[in-house]
Amino acid sequence: MSIYAKVLLPSLNLLRDLYRETNTPQDTLSRVIVMPTADYIYNVVLGKKYGAKSMEIGFGSADYDFVKTLMNAPLLEVASALLPSGNFQERSMGIAALSAASKPFTTSEALGHRGIVEGLSYRKLIKREDIVTVVGLGIDYEYLSFLESLSLLKKLYVTDMRGKKSLLPFVIQDDSMFFYAHGELRPSSDNEFCIGQSNVVAITASSLVNDTFMDLLSYVKNAREIALYGFTGDFIPDILFSMGITSVEPIDISYDCLNQLECNNDAHLSGIKPALVSKVYRLAH
Repeated sequence: MSIYAKVLLPSLNLLRDLYRETNTPQDTLSRVIVMPTADYIYNVVLGKKYGAKSMEIGFGSADYDFVKTLMNAPLLEVASALLPSGNFQERSMGIAALSAASKPFTTSEALGHRGIVEGLSYRKLIKREDIVTVVGLGIDYEYLSFLESLSLLKKLYVTDMRGKKSLLPFVIQDDSMFFYAHGELRPSSDNEFCIGQSNVVAITASSLVNDTFMDLLSYVKNAREIALYGFTGDFIPDILFSMGITSVEPIDISYDCLNQLECNNDAHLSGIKPALVSKVYRLAH
């Protein structure tokens, strides 16, 4: 079953129900900011009150004329129009719209009513005997490689769709090439092997955009921790928990900072890093 049918559409339908049950007014789309880099595109969707950011790897230009027709539409309508798209950038924009529309229902109070609490990151629950796989070379890599260097975890695998030479610093000397990295960086073709033997698995939320999420989840065999992390996973997490995800760990950016991005075209957000907030959602037990 597709990621749209299994995750995105059920999340959208649940969000519609929450708006209807609480009689919450909908925000409307005011603009979309597209921020390309060498390896990926950030898509920022801004309503008049809420905003969110999604990341897409693998370029596929959206139908920008169609996106223009969505201006001033309710964010749920924007999400409904873009989420089914087979174009990754349009789907990324749809997920950003879904995330922005989720803001009234991802407060601590609103989550608590649905049995969801803020808790510990999977990173804090790693044991010495654990094999850990992180899908996507992202912000967690330095911390986890540090744990491995101190033997605070047994083995670290990092898989990524991009090649090692585009991700890690390296030195060519004589007839050899040396990479500065802890852990074992493997191609995405090794996902099934790495995930299958891991106790802890962290999956980039970009997998929701590029149609790999369902496959990645199917590779899990004995993991006690399955985390979804990154900018793209900031919508209501209820459906993800029903599928076996144990923690959803999005990165939030304030509306004011998102609103200033067009004036700061640094796609790595170096100018507003202090404004990034990592959140961790878990089911209450």
